[in-house]
Amino acid sequence: MIAYLVESTLILLLLLGAYKLLLEGEKAYQFNRFFLIGALIFGLTAPLVSVDINIFNSVPRVEYESFQPLVAENELPVMQTESSDSSTDTDLTSTANAEQSEKPVAAEIKNENTISLSDILMGLYFLGLGFWGLRLGIGLRTLFSSLSDYETTVYKGTKIFLTDHSISPFTVFSRIFISKEDFETGEISETILEYELTHARQLHTLDVLFIEVLKIVFWFNPVFYFYKSAIQLNHEFIADDNVISNSKDVGGYQKLILKMVSRSSGLSFSSSFNYPSTKKRFKMMIKNTSPLRSFSKRMLLLPILMATTLMFCTNKNENDYSRKITDNNDALYSTVDLYFDNDRAEELGLLKDGPMIKFDKSGTPFTGTQQYRYVVNDSLFSETIYVDGITTSTTAYHKDGSLMGKYEFGYVEDKFWATKHYNEDGLLIEEWQTPESEDSLGYIKQWHQNGQLKFEMTYKKGMKYHGLMTLYDEEGEIIEQERYEDGKLVEKIK
Repeated sequence: MIAYLVESTLILLLLLGAYKLLLEGEKAYQFNRFFLIGALIFGLTAPLVSVDINIFNSVPRVEYESFQPLVAENELPVMQTESSDSSTDTDLTSTANAEQSEKPVAAEIKNENTISLSDILMGLYFLGLGFWGLRLGIGLRTLFSSLSDYETTVYKGTKIFLTDHSISPFTVFSRIFISKEDFETGEISETILEYELTHARQLHTLDVLFIEVLKIVFWFNPVFYFYKSAIQLNHEFIADDNVISNSKDVGGYQKLILKMVSRSSGLSFSSSFNYPSTKKRFKMMIKNTSPLRSFSKRMLLLPILMATTLMFCTNKNENDYSRKITDNNDALYSTVDLYFDNDRAEELGLLKDGPMIKFDKSGTPFTGTQQYRYVVNDSLFSETIYVDGITTSTTAYHKDGSLMGKYEFGYVEDKFWATKHYNEDGLLIEEWQTPESEDSLGYIKQWHQNGQLKFEMTYKKGMKYHGLMTLYDEEGEIIEQERYEDGKLVEKIK
């Protein structure tokens, strides 16, 4: 349990850090919304999933190979080796049973009546769980049980509840709550109603209620409080963007916000005006962001997600010296057995940053082709080509023999990477080329499914954007184009 909590917290912190660094300052608000929710789901479920990279129980080979370059050698997944002598386990079990039988009965009774540290911690956990769960339940019950006491009106198809309290307007699910006095005196402008209407229509309360439940279950873990803050701030950005896109009066809208932040709804799961986020909201209102730059930042999430998946979702067994990385099962079998031996690789001077060196049974770096085939019909599932123990390409197929996808591997800068990716139609859809020298340029290209170029950019060593960065539609027309020099944007062409 402790291992799960540690791993899930590390994943959540890593993804939250990526969000803060790459996404929070970009106006891709809807993408950010689903990224944060997805990060929570992934962080909580990933430690529960354990896969073996080369067994192929369910996931295609091409995906596994593309993940391999993203970890260091000492973090490489370890496959299950052949079972050891069963007599050892029998002896150990017998010894343990014998020792247990020799314990005095009185000692057993004493141990049963002793309250352990784990019992105390479990009691504290359920005490906190009950407290925070009860607090949320009372808040929801109090709110919804009093709905019949409020006067109501309708604004653009959404029901508004008028309260007798002096509160800042807030939204719960598709219901908007505002002060009756402010509404009747005209203090609530149409701009404020549009702001709350955005929260209501997009059901932002579902996001907040989801994180509130997680906060209750993991009340001792502060990372969920950080996620709630990020989720609610992004909700504010979404509502602000909707209001400004309709009114264009940024200054007037900011004055309304300052007027409202002095009040509070008092509900942790509501969407309302609040002071801590106001400064960031004001900055985002006047910030100009490039869709192209935002797209390139989202691309950088891919290696982060891949590395996280490999580090936390693969089996590790650091006690094995020579590790078999191929295996057979009821669905697939391998045409050749390959092994990983870190000491052997070091002895031959083959240790490199990224790729895992594969050996045959004789301890020679493998050069050739390894195939995985379906047991049921002997059709080809995957085909991987190795040169001196290093993967150069991997191709996967469906059971009917049709192409599933293909990756080619090589170095991009100092990282071992999937340099080319082909789709199931055999079309190249992504390519990375590393700079050959300090004076030359590398490039990244992506293609639409119809074969038309989708995105291209050039860069210097150190991943410094240099030259044109262009985004195309499926017809080949330029959507966005910018020019960079040494990693800095110098001209927005389109």
